[in-house]
Amino acid sequence: MLFRQAALSRVTLLQQMKSALESKSDHKMPLEFFHDILDEHFTETDVIAQLQTALNWGRYIGLFTYDPESDTLHLHETRQHTSEDVHAH
Repeated sequence: MLFRQAALSRVTLLQQMKSALESKSDHKMPLEFFHDILDEHFTETDVIAQLQTALNWGRYIGLFTYDPESDTLHLHETRQHTSEDVHAH
């Protein structure tokens, strides 16, 4: 996907989110982690706007999912088809 490649090569926040999620064994992180990073450099209004944009773009390009109940990002992992998948169809 062309937009995915462009977003990941040019949007620092998405790069940081991807890297952080990949570094965790369960590939999950609270959104608050990224809020705290941005909060060091931007106003609260700007932080919320940047996070909302990153969430929308990240979900659109299939980078991660967001669980609003736990306020957690989950790295989207491409599944390999297994023999169980074949038999399930």
